[in-house]
Amino acid sequence: MSTAPTRVRPPPRGPWISLGLAAACGFLLGILLVTTLGGADGATRTETQRITVPGAVTNGGTLITKALIPPIVGEPLDVAKLRAQRARFQLTVDSGGGVFGVRRDQNWEVVAQRPAPGELIEQGSTIHVDIVRR
Repeated sequence: MSTAPTRVRPPPRGPWISLGLAAACGFLLGILLVTTLGGADGATRTETQRITVPGAVTNGGTLITKALIPPIVGEPLDVAKLRAQRARFQLTVDSGGGVFGVRRDQNWEVVAQRPAPGELIEQGSTIHVDIVRR
């Protein structure tokens, strides 16, 4: 009587490999996104002050929130827009952009800004910038 060797089957891998690979790719993509967009670089600082005004609530008083202008000179236009948006400012290009305008923000660099960085102005105000091609 001869005994034939029995083959041992490996355990089924199924969808677990695909799921693990997808999770790893998602994690790496998230890290790339955070490093590309700058993450929490600390360039924007918002000051909040509590002010008590007698009768402000009863007679329709207005509370004005101010924030510091972020430094954006030397940054690509897309980064400058994100920093202005985080600080709740509008960003307007006054000079530059070429004949056909700005097609890709990352191809343009901010060379001047008004008002100057570090000034405390009302949120929602406009930061005016001049740009040149990188």
